[in-house]
Amino acid sequence: MALGNVKLGDAPSPGADRTLAIIELLTGVADGMTLKELVDATDIAQNTASRIVQTLEIRDFVRKCVETKKYIITDKLFNMSSPKVDGKSLIMTAYDHMQELQGITGESVQILVKNNWKAVVLEQIPGSHPVTVLGKVGLRVPLYSCAPGKAMLSSLADKELELFFKENKLKQFTEFTLASREKLMAEILEARKAGYSVDREEGNLGIQCVAAPILDKRAKPVAAITVVGPKFRLTEDKFADLGKKCVQVAKSIENKL
Repeated sequence: MALGNVKLGDAPSPGADRTLAIIELLTGVADGMTLKELVDATDIAQNTASRIVQTLEIRDFVRKCVETKKYIITDKLFNMSSPKVDGKSLIMTAYDHMQELQGITGESVQILVKNNWKAVVLEQIPGSHPVTVLGKVGLRVPLYSCAPGKAMLSSLADKELELFFKENKLKQFTEFTLASREKLMAEILEARKAGYSVDREEGNLGIQCVAAPILDKRAKPVAAITVVGPKFRLTEDKFADLGKKCVQVAKSIENKL
């Protein structure tokens, strides 16, 4: 049975193959799957599947919901793969600065990393307003449809940008998405000058954000820090000030890495 690009039975280690197949399935289902659902989806023998999920549960990669009997993937894999720069945890290095930025702005603050051509939410601190904007840790969005993604794109070398345009077909998520090379490049060049990037409802209507890239010692983007909020509060006239604050925080994080 094919699961993604992997076909059960083709791998040199069938046991590892079955275990990874179950992990891949659970990763894609937010509310989990029962043992029977896993067996039906993989054709793995029930006794074998049961031993695998029990082992994963003991090692804290999955947990079993008492009410639904479903196995749910935990954050352990994500935490294990959390990015490090020169041996330092990116989240631990950034967290105090994220709290400071959230306290100043009152809006949600997130740190995202680049994974292939996606921006992935690594950590976030909720805003203090009754109406606030939150994503989900692990959420993946196209680089070109959000401020942190565009901030990282703006820090890439021209050769890498050329590869991005070659490998990505720009899609229109809202009427404001920069879904043409000309429009996106104009925004990237503006972000290079300003030091920060903005999102004007380009990924989701009603949501806007401002972001600055976090660079390593080679001036390559390792992440981006962003302030995100509803459009009615995070308005155009606040972009410049928020952008400067994001740049300051990004520089503070860089200095600790």
